[in-house]
Amino acid sequence: MSLLCDCGFDYDWYYVVESDERSACAEGKCYGCCGKINIGEEVRFMWRYEIDEEGEEINTKSLGRLCPVCAGLYDSLTDLGFCLSADWNFITESMDEYRSGNY
Repeated sequence: MSLLCDCGFDYDWYYVVESDERSACAEGKCYGCCGKINIGEEVRFMWRYEIDEEGEEINTKSLGRLCPVCAGLYDSLTDLGFCLSADWNFITESMDEYRSGNY
């Protein structure tokens, strides 16, 4: 399930979506919908942070990029108070769950 009402914070890792958009320097796929990202398209990067046994952040790395549509949907869902798990296609799955009311 991608859409969660409870945002418990007992995880080994978490992700952050940048608030600033950048121009894509390479083609690829959107992490939120698996749609194509073209060179020059505005994207927002997602970063993964792992937590060690002491609670310190380690191994910061890029998780993926969101297309403008997915970035807007992400903002809307999180503004409503939902937590979203970060798996491939997670925005599409979250919107399907939101529309069906199964969250």
